[in-house]
Amino acid sequence: MSGAAIDALFAGFAAENDGLRALMSNAGRVLTHQQLFRSVWSGRAFGDAPQYLRVYVARLRRKIEPDAVRPRYIYTEPGIGYRFATSAEAPPRQ
Repeated sequence: MSGAAIDALFAGFAAENDGLRALMSNAGRVLTHQQLFRSVWSGRAFGDAPQYLRVYVARLRRKIEPDAVRPRYIYTEPGIGYRFATSAEAPPRQ
């Protein structure tokens, strides 16, 4: 694997961590598309952010949700953004 490929891989992990941290730190509050985009890709133009975020959130859901099609942790607020479940909404640990 080339150095550039490794750098890209680690940048992807960092972006996922940044976004998940932003969502979890604001559990119960809606983060707009723009707020979440800035937390993940600070310094980049907003542009087509909702489409980027759909792909990004789908990836996160596949990693943390028991069933990514029926999310229990990351909720979509249509036309606004995303919200992480509060402890009262999240399913109990098994």
